[in-house]
Amino acid sequence: MKMKTKLESEVEEWRKKVEEQKTKNVSAEWKQEKELLEKQLGIAKSQIEENKKLYESLKSVIDKTELKGSIEELQDQLEANKNVSSALGKVEKKVQVLELKVERLKRFQRMVKSSVSLQCKFCSNVLASEVFSAHLSVCTKDRGQNHLSYKTPLRIKIARTLIREEGKSRPYTVSA
Repeated sequence: MKMKTKLESEVEEWRKKVEEQKTKNVSAEWKQEKELLEKQLGIAKSQIEENKKLYESLKSVIDKTELKGSIEELQDQLEANKNVSSALGKVEKKVQVLELKVERLKRFQRMVKSSVSLQCKFCSNVLASEVFSAHLSVCTKDRGQNHLSYKTPLRIKIARTLIREEGKSRPYTVSA
């Protein structure tokens, strides 16, 4: 019996030690979890404070813009924007018309440059295309400015034309 009581007392001691160890482990885990939760709580509090500051600054900016942007000012700005948009549309149309005129002028210049000779409608002389411009100014001075007021358009007769394609060095001759 002595042995039995001795063994029972040892078992009881071991049980107590195991229970103590369990409580120590549980309390150590709880301490770690408590520290982790406290850190998270601190971070959450700091984020809330930052969000409050951001909210206040945004609210003050919105309040300032509401004071500055009255309905009348917005309507004035809207009217000004409409006027600018319509003016811009008109300018774009004028630019398109001018671009077409420039394109026609370029075609006319290529045609005159590729011609061998031109005939003056005022004096009916056939002249080389290089000197035709100088002749035209002299011819109109000699005959007066009335020639420019004719309703008949300037007629250009091209007998032969030399056309060079861009990027190619071979000339092509066209006969009229």
